Amino acid sequence: MAVALLVLLLSSGSAMAYTVRGDFKDAPYTASLSTGGDLLTIINGTCGGVMGSVYDKNNYYPPELQINPTNHNWVEGDYVLVTGQNGETALYSYGELDTKFAQGNTVTLTEQNNGQVDLAGLGREIKDVNSIDVVHAVDVVKGGTRFYSQQFIVSGEGITPKVLNLSDLQGMTQVTSRIKNTKNNVTTDWTGPTLLSTLKASGVNTTDMTSYVVVSGPDGFATVLSMYEATHALSGLYSDPAYSQYDMLAITGDNTLNVAKNESDNGFARLVIPGDNVNGRWTSNVYQIVVYDLTSSSTPAPSSDASFVATPTNAEKGSAVKFTVTPASGKIISSAWWSFDATTHMNTWNSRAVNPTFFYPRAGTFTPLVKLTYTDGSTETVQLTDYIQAT
Repeated sequence: MAVALLVLLLSSGSAMAYTVRGDFKDAPYTASLSTGGDLLTIINGTCGGVMGSVYDKNNYYPPELQINPTNHNWVEGDYVLVTGQNGETALYSYGELDTKFAQGNTVTLTEQNNGQVDLAGLGREIKDVNSIDVVHAVDVVKGGTRFYSQQFIVSGEGITPKVLNLSDLQGMTQVTSRIKNTKNNVTTDWTGPTLLSTLKASGVNTTDMTSYVVVSGPDGFATVLSMYEATHALSGLYSDPAYSQYDMLAITGDNTLNVAKNESDNGFARLVIPGDNVNGRWTSNVYQIVVYDLTSSSTPAPSSDASFVATPTNAEKGSAVKFTVTPASGKIISSAWWSFDATTHMNTWNSRAVNPTFFYPRAGTFTPLVKLTYTDGSTETVQLTDYIQAT
């Protein structure tokens, strides 16, 4: 895949340089800027914008793959990783930076007297920034098979998968958020356990800020959250500050269980993000929560090579197949490029998500391939011949 590279020089002469790279729309590009400024503005001004943005919504998938004719908010599948010269990192979801969703607290890069560039904002800071990686972690699709969720599974590297249902969530401490919907001006009291308490109950290390959380529905819609925003109270413009400001898995709206109120819309649990101005990232029908740790090696592969798995490997055509990649030991993925059939559809059935979902449009035997680029600049290609059977 094309990986954009932007070298930023924040003043003439003494300023230290840092790089911006990752999943951008345009071809590789190099430029020089004279100032730092807002992180979101810098990212949006690089190479036509991030790959997951609305710039791509009409051509991200090939015409032959009609899985999502009414694309949603692609940027919900992206995250931004800022790394300092000393190796320290700060991870943001793109959604918490984007003023379309979050309330617009800026994350800024500032040149210091010694020439180094420091980053600060939204509770995180990095001294002497070395690089900024923009990663399209998961495809955000709508149009897959939709059904009413009655449970979800929490999983991730080093985590024993845990299935939670309505009674499990009811047994946790309940909080309430009062939030106004900016589309219809209706204010709703949402009640349920916080996402933080749910992750803790599932054995997740909620203090690891190098990880991110993907909350998905059965139709392919997904939201990427940084572990920081998943575990901290971040108030929004339209959430009542007298109520909880933590992300939650709401099981009731206005004291009515979702199951009784509107099964097809909310499912038994709905992700509610009080810190967002609009509810575009609120995953309904929560079906799966996966935690990805960028630095974990708790379950290393026998060799240093990357690998991936698909679930399921035998599927009916048109149904969802979820791909999950494991990087080489000690490596952090900067970007990925997938072909879901390297034999016949090398350049037509593609994705730039790190962990994509694909809907095979026809029956057959297929050979998926992924090309990985790591933050240290190295690359790796993994291919599994005749791995997928679609019937």
